[in-house]
Amino acid sequence: MNQQKRLSVAGLLCLLSLVGPLNAGLSKDVAGGQTAGSPSKLEQEPKAGNNPSTSEFFLQATSQTKLHAAHQAKSQAKQVSTSCSTMMAGSLPVLPRHRIRATPATGEIFQQDRSALNGRKILLFVHGGGAEKRPYFRWQKLVKGLTANPEFNRKFKIYFYRYNTEVPLDTTAPQLKQSILTLRSATGAKQVSLLCLSMGGNLAQRAMLDPAVESAVDLVFCMATPFHGSPLFSPGWFQYSLDSQWYMPWARTVHNLDYLLYFSRHKILQKDLAWDNFDKLIPDVGKFKSGLGIGIGPKGVLTPQADDNPELAAINQSPREDKSKYIAYGGYLVNIYLMHGKRKLLEETVLAPFHYVTVKLPVQLGREHPCLRMLNKEMSSLAVDPQAAKAEHANSHAYVLNDGITPISSSLYLPPEIIKENPMILESELPVLKKVSDIHLVRVFRDLDHISFLDGKPPKHLGRRTLKDQAHPEDGQRKLFAWVAQDLLQYVPEGKSAQLESKTVKPVKID
Repeated sequence: MNQQKRLSVAGLLCLLSLVGPLNAGLSKDVAGGQTAGSPSKLEQEPKAGNNPSTSEFFLQATSQTKLHAAHQAKSQAKQVSTSCSTMMAGSLPVLPRHRIRATPATGEIFQQDRSALNGRKILLFVHGGGAEKRPYFRWQKLVKGLTANPEFNRKFKIYFYRYNTEVPLDTTAPQLKQSILTLRSATGAKQVSLLCLSMGGNLAQRAMLDPAVESAVDLVFCMATPFHGSPLFSPGWFQYSLDSQWYMPWARTVHNLDYLLYFSRHKILQKDLAWDNFDKLIPDVGKFKSGLGIGIGPKGVLTPQADDNPELAAINQSPREDKSKYIAYGGYLVNIYLMHGKRKLLEETVLAPFHYVTVKLPVQLGREHPCLRMLNKEMSSLAVDPQAAKAEHANSHAYVLNDGITPISSSLYLPPEIIKENPMILESELPVLKKVSDIHLVRVFRDLDHISFLDGKPPKHLGRRTLKDQAHPEDGQRKLFAWVAQDLLQYVPEGKSAQLESKTVKPVKID
């Protein structure tokens, strides 16, 4: 979000630029003199080969020889097409280091460099929202971290996918489908691996529902992807929860105005990534209105039918998807609701002025990490339906484990069967997730927010770089990008997923 256009606390939502679009601009892509947003050479149809001449057909005396000539023509066309595909794969534009300001009209593919594939696997990066107008689509640090590993360079070549995050996923998903199929065909690769951030994973998920794409992709590696959406994008629910929290009336009003202003320009997030309510925790309140009496406080209608996301729910329940091809990384920040005893008292008293300086003031300046810390706390206090199944275990801190945008039950692509029985996941339960997950691998990291997956480390105020996977604590500690490289290099496709075992996480209530 442009810092010059923020309101008094507009920085509270500035981080949504990661999953929401930036302002559009117009410029030309310098790669190959091609206009950014126009179809890349990879997406253009190769010209067919020359057909047999008319005179050749007149020389044939029987229908059998005519069929033979037609077969030869088809074979020639296929050879020319293959030659064109090989040429196009080598002529893909190299990703420019400056940002591309033009809004892409269709999906675009870039290669990291012009080195030959030479039997390596294709690793296609799919960015999050708004990154199509950022330098390197915000992948600089991750690319540097991965390519520092010689084994990674021997096994993978990196490609980048660019798409317009300002339009619905229903529009961009077919573009990704075609780009994946064309990239595989043009390079001669057997399959393509995807590495996705945030809503890039939602885009890949929709593309994978196509059987042709599903067979062309061997891995979908997602980081901080809101597979089940985010409560942040369910407007009635978030506004009702704002009005129910302890904020002073003026603060609730300003927060609500910021929320309405942002989503008046980015409604696509509420359409595509609202919470799918797979845990049945959206409360049925009906009409609500702030008691401020000035008409600008939180107000609206809150019901499961008005605020859930049936389209996303249907995608997550589709039997067509092979979830064994997924690796999912999630993160969460430690806030006051995860603290107990003296530490909690210290945070609420002695450290309160420190948090004002390190969180609330930077929020006004549009700093992403402080914004995520504030949203992390607000999402931890969302109102939940007291009548929902197992609601006695889902108190007002049901989403306390979140990265500022995505709860871990969403980022880890947990199956509805597990969450319906255990709507609240606690830190002590995280090691059990590997036993109940129905995807290839889940990893969850403490002290990571939504954009830490781009930085490769926790926010600066935490002062450390190595991380322990809370779902697999026995695996030790590594830097984040070392975890990513290891899981890419060690991944072996499983084939179709086995049925989910009937295991549940024992619910434990937070005091």
